[in-house]
Amino acid sequence: MAGDLNLKKSWNPALVKNQQKVWELEQGKLKDYKDYQEKKQERKREEEYLELLKLQYGDNFNRDQLSQKEKLKVSKLSWMYDDVPFEGPAQETTNSSGFIESNQEFNEGKNEVEQMLNGKYAMSKKARNDGSTSERMNKILKAEMSTTGGASSNNKFADDPLAMIKQQQQQKQQLLRHRQKQVGSRTFTMSQKPRYLTEAERQKVLEFQDMIHYSPRYSDDTHEYRHVMLPKNMLKVIPSAYFNPETGTLRILLEEEWRGLGITQSLGWAHYETHAPEPHILLFKRAIGYGQ
Repeated sequence: MAGDLNLKKSWNPALVKNQQKVWELEQGKLKDYKDYQEKKQERKREEEYLELLKLQYGDNFNRDQLSQKEKLKVSKLSWMYDDVPFEGPAQETTNSSGFIESNQEFNEGKNEVEQMLNGKYAMSKKARNDGSTSERMNKILKAEMSTTGGASSNNKFADDPLAMIKQQQQQKQQLLRHRQKQVGSRTFTMSQKPRYLTEAERQKVLEFQDMIHYSPRYSDDTHEYRHVMLPKNMLKVIPSAYFNPETGTLRILLEEEWRGLGITQSLGWAHYETHAPEPHILLFKRAIGYGQ
């Protein structure tokens, strides 16, 4: 019997994308619950504050009896008039409407503008660029020439985010090229010519044609799939050129090759994988709506 081929189906709960959907729904529910609890606590604090005002002014108190600060808190506008942290000493005054005025807000950036108008700000900025910017560009250029990454290089570029990003991109490209080399030894591209069976080989292989089993089709959002189970003894008469020397299983076969083995299917099917635990099972796929 075939392995867990349900992993090829889009509705399988063991798939990572389905588990991600469940996790996102759970996080959404948790966020809604936290928001509900926060609103509940806020409402509770408001009720407690109203109870304190009733104890102070009586049950039927009037808003005119409240101070300016208490009015703002009851109307939920006190956050607009809370004190804000100022840099350095500043003179603060509170007007009749409850706003806080600071002279530092009106004078903020005044000295920088005056220096820029007098020409001093541009000269100091140019002098600063002559040192720090050139040093930073040298780090980036060194990162571009570097092809290897390790613990020492990570410490070297820890203070330069752009150099760190460049280094990570180079590492990803190297890893991708390494994986492509590994996969390239096991793949059989369409640019290569198929290996046709000889007449003697074909006679031996076709003896098992009636024993080939075709599974029902199953599909996801983009493709439909099926697996073809060859008789195990059939593997003994298939030429060695059809096998991957590293894994010992059948390599990816071209259409001319798997049809030459006696596998009969409609147009559009492509062999894309071999089930390693059971090497006599070949996996095929075809785009949904092919030929329509």
